[in-house]
Amino acid sequence: MASELVQLRYLFVLCFFCVVIDASFSRRRNADGKKSMRVVNVFGIKPHVAPKNISTAATAETSDYMLRLLRKVSKPTGEVDASAVRGNLIYGFTADNGGLSDRSFKFNFTMRRKSVPRFAELQLYKLPCKLDANLNSTVTIHIADIHTGKRLSSRRVSMETIGWISFTLPLDIIRRWDRNPASNAGLAVQITESNVSSWVRFATKQTNSSLQALLVVYCSGSGPSFHEAINMSSRINPPRRSPRSVHEHPSHKGACRRHKLNVHFKDLGWDKWVIAPKMYSAYYCAGTCHDLDVSKLKTNHATIQLFLSQQDSALTDAPCCVPNHLGSISMLFYGRPGESTYILRKMNDFVVQTCACQ
Repeated sequence: MASELVQLRYLFVLCFFCVVIDASFSRRRNADGKKSMRVVNVFGIKPHVAPKNISTAATAETSDYMLRLLRKVSKPTGEVDASAVRGNLIYGFTADNGGLSDRSFKFNFTMRRKSVPRFAELQLYKLPCKLDANLNSTVTIHIADIHTGKRLSSRRVSMETIGWISFTLPLDIIRRWDRNPASNAGLAVQITESNVSSWVRFATKQTNSSLQALLVVYCSGSGPSFHEAINMSSRINPPRRSPRSVHEHPSHKGACRRHKLNVHFKDLGWDKWVIAPKMYSAYYCAGTCHDLDVSKLKTNHATIQLFLSQQDSALTDAPCCVPNHLGSISMLFYGRPGESTYILRKMNDFVVQTCACQ
């Protein structure tokens, strides 16, 4: 009996410590999660985790065209290639008709009121033809508005073509859908040459979800504002803590200059809603401003402050090494829950380009 009491006491103490340890870890996770939420809240982005039907490897299901577009508008460093960008916000809407047909597509189309559409296109991925098709022939593909029956765009395409085909859409239809969603009955694909129509096939959600039809709308305007309040999903992972070596940081005793800094979105807990890039080069400024370097002193105030600090350090400190010019990156992330939407956005002031003493 005494031994049983000892065992029960031991189990009770063990359970007590397990509860205490679990509570401690829960508080740590909650604190890290709240910190991640505050960081995102500063940017005013409304992030959402990947839909449940999308696998952990986001790129396996993510639109191939949107990823290609991201690479097109981004430099190797992650910065935006201004010459390749139409507007500062790009929406990608996937069809929500179940992916059963490649002859009609309906898009759940919604845009923010501050977004002004500048260009729109339908992207269809043409699959290889059947073996008995005459690859030397061409076909005319029309895109029609199902609501009005009016043809909106046409392309003459070779039967041997495999890949993405772009159809420019009039902005009138985009504005009409935005004003009157009931008029959005979808788009129909029509092929003039009926004798070879069955040989022309396009990817759908059922055949290949990463290649399914996409309505792409290029916009200007603020889009999802950086300084708007957001409803952060509680499912977003907290930042992951990883040990950092002191040797990762170079000495900052030299003159003011730019230093390397790679930002991994996984470290911020953003990898569940940021599709791409996975990381980018942010850089940071560090170093001294004690020496008179005209190229680094960007303001008259900084020059006066430097002179005063050299005469008497008790009067004031030397100017500080801070970012002088900032660049942008492009970020691809998921849209609102319940909508098959991607957002490719130009994120301003994410990259330090030059440093100065101010």
